[in-house]
Amino acid sequence: MLFVCTKRGDADQAEHWLDNVREEGMEIDGTICILAFASCSKLGDVVRAERWQDQMLIYNPTSYLTVL
Repeated sequence: MLFVCTKRGDADQAEHWLDNVREEGMEIDGTICILAFASCSKLGDVVRAERWQDQMLIYNPTSYLTVL
């Protein structure tokens, strides 16, 4: 589902999906952060994209460096 949101550039739905993932206790990883970052970037929402970039640094520093 997150991939579909990313392809459409639907950051609101992507973040909603991620909130559900967190509530279920599932782990967020670097790949998920990249998809959320891409979704926000596609919309041109720099503030949101930067927030997900910061999350990448926490969950997977390698993903963070890839985006830079």
